[in-house]
Amino acid sequence: YLGAGFRYFNSQVGLRTSVSDPEIEEILRKGIGIVSSGMTLNVSYDTRDLTTNPRTGAYVVGDAIFPREGLGSSLDYQRIIVNASRYWPLAEDHTLAGRIGGCRATNATPFFDLCQLGSKNGLRGYPVGRYQDHSMLGLQGEWRMRFTPRWGMVLFGGVGEVAPNFDKMDGN
Repeated sequence: YLGAGFRYFNSQVGLRTSVSDPEIEEILRKGIGIVSSGMTLNVSYDTRDLTTNPRTGAYVVGDAIFPREGLGSSLDYQRIIVNASRYWPLAEDHTLAGRIGGCRATNATPFFDLCQLGSKNGLRGYPVGRYQDHSMLGLQGEWRMRFTPRWGMVLFGGVGEVAPNFDKMDGN
């Protein structure tokens, strides 16, 4: 699948707080408005046997946004996210799954479009937005075991990192 679209996002960000200076308090309450408006590109490749609980196949998804001032955006920037998952049946009720995800956002990217652990990359255990920056890599593996058609368990582990650039990632 290959798709294109247009995204318009209008955000007003401010703080509700009390400070001793009324002018500063008004500035904090009023906040700042950010508009993200631009073209999108979506790519997906899917050979999974099931979408809800796959046992075989692969699923690759790529999303890119290109907000531009000429299209009504407050800022010119771009963000690209790619996630790839693969599923291998080990036995009748056992499946091994792996996922790798990456993201890159340019320097003018507003906070709500930065790369994040725990979001679309599927790295479990991280609150969305707690770890974010301009570059992200994540790797996750899981072993699935079904006890009955409706009950099973998953053992998973993953690693990931965010940094200003991919070359700044150091594994810490």
